[in-house]
Amino acid sequence: MFYDYECTIHGIFEAQHSIKAPPLSICPKCAEEKIENPLPPKRLISLSSFTLKGGGWAKDKYSK
Repeated sequence: MFYDYECTIHGIFEAQHSIKAPPLSICPKCAEEKIENPLPPKRLISLSSFTLKGGGWAKDKYSK
């Protein structure tokens, strides 16, 4: 899966890892530049591509 992260130094970046893997503890650019003691990047909440299609639940707008 792809996850969006935000580094306090390098800004927003995307990383791919398993859903079971723990969140990244260091920004890849911080590691590459050998920055000492950077804050861990923050995993961001992204929009989902989930949509309901077809009949039944989605068609009847069952959201109450």
